[in-house]
Amino acid sequence: DFAQWQREWLQGEVLERQLGYWKEQLAGAPAVLELPTDYPRPAVQTLCGETYSFKFPPGLTESLEVLSRREGVTLFMTLLAAWQTLLYRYSGQEDIVIGTDIANRNQAETEELIGFFVNQLVLRTNLSGNPSFPKLLGRVREVMLGAYVHQDMPFEKLVEVLNPDRSLSPTPLFQAKLILHNAPKPRVELPGLALEAIDDSDQIKTIKFDLLLNFVEGESELLGSVNYSTELFETSTIVRMIEHLQTLLGSIVAFPDSQLNALEYLTEAEIQQRVLEKRRREQSKIMKLKTIKPKPVIQSARQLIKAGYLSSEKKLPLVVQPADDDVDLPDWARHNQVFIRSALLKHGALLFRGFGLATQPDFEQFLPSLNAQLMTYMEGATPRTLVGEKVYTSTEYPRDQSIAFHNELTYVTAWPKMIWFYCIQPADSGGETPIADVRRVFERIDVSIRKRFAEKGWMLVRNFGDSLSLPWERSFHTTDKAEVEAYCRNAGIEVEWKQGGGLRTRQVRPAMTTHPHTGEPVWFNHVAFWHLSSLDKQVRDAMLGMFTEEEVPYHTYYGDGTCIEDSVVEEIREAYEAERVEFGWQRGDILMLDNMLVAHGRNPFEGMRKVIVAMGEGFDLTAD
Repeated sequence: DFAQWQREWLQGEVLERQLGYWKEQLAGAPAVLELPTDYPRPAVQTLCGETYSFKFPPGLTESLEVLSRREGVTLFMTLLAAWQTLLYRYSGQEDIVIGTDIANRNQAETEELIGFFVNQLVLRTNLSGNPSFPKLLGRVREVMLGAYVHQDMPFEKLVEVLNPDRSLSPTPLFQAKLILHNAPKPRVELPGLALEAIDDSDQIKTIKFDLLLNFVEGESELLGSVNYSTELFETSTIVRMIEHLQTLLGSIVAFPDSQLNALEYLTEAEIQQRVLEKRRREQSKIMKLKTIKPKPVIQSARQLIKAGYLSSEKKLPLVVQPADDDVDLPDWARHNQVFIRSALLKHGALLFRGFGLATQPDFEQFLPSLNAQLMTYMEGATPRTLVGEKVYTSTEYPRDQSIAFHNELTYVTAWPKMIWFYCIQPADSGGETPIADVRRVFERIDVSIRKRFAEKGWMLVRNFGDSLSLPWERSFHTTDKAEVEAYCRNAGIEVEWKQGGGLRTRQVRPAMTTHPHTGEPVWFNHVAFWHLSSLDKQVRDAMLGMFTEEEVPYHTYYGDGTCIEDSVVEEIREAYEAERVEFGWQRGDILMLDNMLVAHGRNPFEGMRKVIVAMGEGFDLTAD
């Protein structure tokens, strides 16, 4: 009945509309995916194949799901984009065509029918221009939605109409396929009967395509298998391919905004092998030039650095140190980005110590190795001086004053996800940069307080001036009031120009958020930092003696404008203090923070102290 209905329906204008889409979509598509193979493609390809099964760790699967939700795509789209990226890196082809199965039950009448309605879709994606991974996801989403709308064209009919060059070797239109099974459960209980799926994938000895990548969504992890042609690939090649795919997915999770060519897919062992080979070549050149025997380089990936903690009690920060004097930090970081990002998401803070970075240029050379997009310090609240390319003094706040815990720029709509502090000169005494994990701060704050802030948010009121707060011209980097108004309008900031040219702003922001990569809830605001009750009593009394509450440089309220109780702010401060970790700076230290996981402050100090800072990987609160 369904077949007869489909033949009658798929005629005339409907058929032309369906065919018109696919003809346009596949016009000029490459006939063959030119992957490197272990054996030349035979003139007549048989169905001989094998299957290799694998699974991805739960943490990676969860991170991929969080990334997919953030980018507004399905998990299948993310996996498809990642696999197309790997095939692009393998083949050098920017026009990648992949096949997939679709249930094809888009009619209500088919829902209760038993039958094989499955159709095959051809998914062609343009990877040209080395786009960022989010841009590629946008392209994949567009391709997928178009394919879904036109899924009723039977694949065999499409091949018949397009009539591609046929041979007895590569399959027409595509040679690689990706499927995600997210419906079946491994075990189904019925009255008096239990059904359990039998995994016979390892018994499959045939193949219809060069590569068929299957995923099954388990309860907490992705299970997978690759059905591959044994006439083209060795098993070891397929195993390495899946290792590359897992590494690539880890790199995507760690560097979600990176361009495709910057995403790492080589395993750590392969990277280190390249490093060792490069060092051997360099040592060989030195030997020829100086006629001396080079010292053999035998360090493995784990031997190049040592990772540990400052104390057994606190797991923050993770301290990364060189295993010997020859480790070049920028080079090591460039080849270990997945490790760095994964460790940062887990711990929230990394302290690179002992790498011999003696000058500001050394620090500036390190930053590009992480492929992070640096940010300009906008809506600044404390004086800072630009000392390099988007590198600033950490603060010019008086040395005898402490700076309370805060995450950088929580009051703006685009804050940095990462911060790097570099110590050129530690203070004679004091001057530590205490840090606190705001995941744990969130857990310590009473649920009733969190609920109140979740409902209301928080409000920052600022009065810009040239005495106790920054002038608006310096904070917004302009002297044009119209530019300030346009910026504030886009950022959801209420502007009030005061008599004499002064400026008062009000902005309401969320008090809590979830981390975009881990999905964890975090306490992320300046509520306690700028609340008047956080000031030393003497300073607070002096401040209120000079200004009314409305005129003080900074003050915080609930998002509806009502006062935040002093007792609430005190509990927030106590939560920060309970998580306080601090350590003495050493010359050449780099402290790398995930700004959404870890808050920081500064202790008073004596003597000369020089710490500079860079911020990067902006997160836009208003982005779709």
